[in-house]
Amino acid sequence: MAGLQAWFFSPGFLLAGAACALGPLLLHLWNRRRFQTLKWAAMEFLEQALADRRRRLELRDMLLLLLRMLALALFGAALAQPFLTKEHAAHAIGLLLVLGALIACAAVAVVWWKHKTAVYLALATGAMLVVFQAGIFWSTSGEQGAPGATPAPVSAADAPVHVVLLIDNSLSMGYQSLGRSVFSAAKQRAREVLKTLPLGSEISIEPLCGANAAPATLAPSAAREALEQLRLADRAARFSTVEQIVRRYVDAAPPLPLWFVLIGDQQRENWREAPSWADGEINLHVVDVSPAHAENIWLADLYLQDDVADPLNPAVFVAEVRSVGLREAATAEVRLTVEGVEFESRTVAIPAGEAVRQISFEIALPTAEQTSGGLKHVAVSAALAHDRLSADDQRTILAPLASGLAVVFIDQTGNDESPLLGRLGETRHLRRLLSPANNNPQPTPKARRPFLKPLLLKPEEVTRERLAETRLVVVAGVTLSEELAEILAEFAWQGGRVWIAAGNAFDVASWNRFGGAARFDFLPAPLSPNPLGVSLADVAPGQTLQVFSLSFDTMRNNRLFQLAGVSEEDLAALYAEPLFFKAIQIDLPPAADNNAADNNAADNNAADNNTAAPIPFAHDQQPNWLQRPVKTWRRTFNKESLSSKGLSSRAADVDILASYDNGEPFLLSRNHGAGRVLFMTTALLSDWNTLPKTNAFLLCDRLTRSLIRETLPQVNFGGVDRITLAAPARLSSSGVYVLRPQDAQRHPLAFNQVADDQYEIVLEAPDVRGVYRVLARAENDASKPMAVETETPTGKTTAWEMAVAVNGPQEESSLKYVGPEDLAWLASSSVRWVKKGEPIRLQTSNEQASVWRWLALAALLVLLAEMASAVHGDVLPLRARWFWRTGGPQP
Repeated sequence: MAGLQAWFFSPGFLLAGAACALGPLLLHLWNRRRFQTLKWAAMEFLEQALADRRRRLELRDMLLLLLRMLALALFGAALAQPFLTKEHAAHAIGLLLVLGALIACAAVAVVWWKHKTAVYLALATGAMLVVFQAGIFWSTSGEQGAPGATPAPVSAADAPVHVVLLIDNSLSMGYQSLGRSVFSAAKQRAREVLKTLPLGSEISIEPLCGANAAPATLAPSAAREALEQLRLADRAARFSTVEQIVRRYVDAAPPLPLWFVLIGDQQRENWREAPSWADGEINLHVVDVSPAHAENIWLADLYLQDDVADPLNPAVFVAEVRSVGLREAATAEVRLTVEGVEFESRTVAIPAGEAVRQISFEIALPTAEQTSGGLKHVAVSAALAHDRLSADDQRTILAPLASGLAVVFIDQTGNDESPLLGRLGETRHLRRLLSPANNNPQPTPKARRPFLKPLLLKPEEVTRERLAETRLVVVAGVTLSEELAEILAEFAWQGGRVWIAAGNAFDVASWNRFGGAARFDFLPAPLSPNPLGVSLADVAPGQTLQVFSLSFDTMRNNRLFQLAGVSEEDLAALYAEPLFFKAIQIDLPPAADNNAADNNAADNNAADNNTAAPIPFAHDQQPNWLQRPVKTWRRTFNKESLSSKGLSSRAADVDILASYDNGEPFLLSRNHGAGRVLFMTTALLSDWNTLPKTNAFLLCDRLTRSLIRETLPQVNFGGVDRITLAAPARLSSSGVYVLRPQDAQRHPLAFNQVADDQYEIVLEAPDVRGVYRVLARAENDASKPMAVETETPTGKTTAWEMAVAVNGPQEESSLKYVGPEDLAWLASSSVRWVKKGEPIRLQTSNEQASVWRWLALAALLVLLAEMASAVHGDVLPLRARWFWRTGGPQP
């Protein structure tokens, strides 16, 4: 049966149909044996009269028998689904004709068993046909190897091929449909391909999310085992990954013909555009295993609203619940858990169709003794009741809880501020907003102190040593000197954050001269010497005061300016409260306006979508200017390399986070090395505006916390292939482990040296959502066993610990699928879409893909003819009757 697979997708049905076709013959023979022939004298006269009638009945019986056998054989051939490529069409059609002729010969031999000539002629014809077909069969399949091989219709001559199975093992493939997961259906489809490959073929299994990757080349038996080992990953399967894999195999130029089979649910999110090889010679089969209808409720996001929590104020966590495909309204219960202890649960109503709901939880985080640096991370989880896609019903984050983080405030008074004398620094209102407990004469316990430790300096008092432990520098209302510009540029370049505000003695000329100079170049944008409006103190008698306000339209889509549970109407009213009288104008070319529009349309939340890359260093390596060596900045930023760079060239790098209602920018941001510089065009005191006297001043608190959050070690990750963590040099290279989510076993990790004083720990394949705890011992403790308790992972011999949280992409849960009608490039490419339930035929042409339908129709027509023959006995034409009487064989 091995050679038959070159012509039929399921040759077993063909043989089964041929075997069933023998049924009418056996019944015919059985009915003959039920009667005995008795000689009776009177019957001799009747035999003479009924001879003609008997001959016609025998002919009718032969026709009925032939039609019944042919109907069964055609039905079996239809179930076998002939796979008629151009090369095999003649052989397959010839085989069907031979089988039909053999059936006719068998019918003649059985019906006319008394007619020796007819029997001999039928047997001789059948034998010749068998020998002829056997020769054809041997010539086409004899080179395939030993019996039992399973070649398939994959090439013109059934030669071995290299099949690359691209298996989608993303999160959405875990959706339960019809009692099993979509991933199980994908594996079943992959097994169908493995069953029908030619002898000597090679198989490669490529999971699109990189989990449990199989070897590059496998035999069919090993491929089945590797297929069973594949597991789902909390990741998204992008079609760009398919392009990369395909290009890698094509560039390798394997000796065997390449066939690619992509099996997945084909989510709309992952099909963005046509591949670059859409019109090329890439043989790709896209196998669709998506459910007929999918509905899902998932936890799309969980975040700390204020970016950094502190012990003095309750933390607000926002859980975002999304739904898609719901046929009717439903409810979902959201449970919030803090450090493994359930805190609170709330129920949200979800309408039918597609919806987004947000739930806020206000809690006081644990105020235990803080870790070194005044920073610890608290594991907070939100969960829903499990549905058909249970993997996305929970999210866990590590929320930073800080106290006593150093922040430097630079203004015109510094530490000489005296409210009694009316001598207020430009940063006073911001400092009081961020650290209200600093004015409390009573001592504050360490665990209850505010999250900031402010250091007040005048511009001339700023030194590198004083900035050694800070994460954020706020500069407001001062003149910029060359020395201060160099320190600020160096600080930002190494990963620090700088917030610049106007007001008081802010000098535009000095900031343009030094902040925008080619040597330092950290000012976000060139400043216009002509300010917009005047301050209240500078209003001349009779002068009309120019008043403007914030434009909420430019802040609408930025999470930085949003509040949980507050509607857009209330937010618009909140940000409409402050009035502005004076602001610094920005000289940006027109290209910057487009950039501003794009950035305001997107989510620019500094906490979750940092404009600058977060700092990946471990806790005990911060801040110390975030461990960026000064020599790096001095070597990269110098007058010679940047002398030709002007201020206008920075327009494409500037983010306009918010604007006034007159179109002038209010907040600008720009990356500088590993850090970021924020510029507020107005003042932080009320002389230029009424912002500190309104509730809208809270946006300054959000800005400060978001900037500090960017300097913290990154501990929350999305779906990534690997996580690289910087580690202190004092760790032992043989004692680094990880505790994975829902896994009590310790798994060793690689501890690598990447530079003279830089080491890193690599966490491979974090494809399960949850908290990963990385544990290590010090070098002098390497000989001691590492004690890790289940309830308290940090044992006495654990010298270093760091936790990271991993969550999959939220768009992977939006179960929306594409079809061939959505991908116009499929019609003109070598990519074939395989629908659900359709056989996967690796062929160069599918011109004969519907032959089985014609065979089924032929079987139906034969059955109708058989019924007509059974009802009407004399169905043969007169010419056939005359031939039977005169020319038919005689007994």
